[in-house]
Amino acid sequence: MPDPTDTGGTREHIMAAYRDVRERLKTRISRRFLLPEAKNATD
Repeated sequence: MPDPTDTGGTREHIMAAYRDVRERLKTRISRRFLLPEAKNATD
């Protein structure tokens, strides 16, 4: 996962990098804690 603290550029570029990390974390956390039967239904 990229580290957004090293992102340069405009404020928008920096905010986009943090949003990207947030969305990736949300996805990883939801996959990790999803119930096995619900996980199989989404595959």
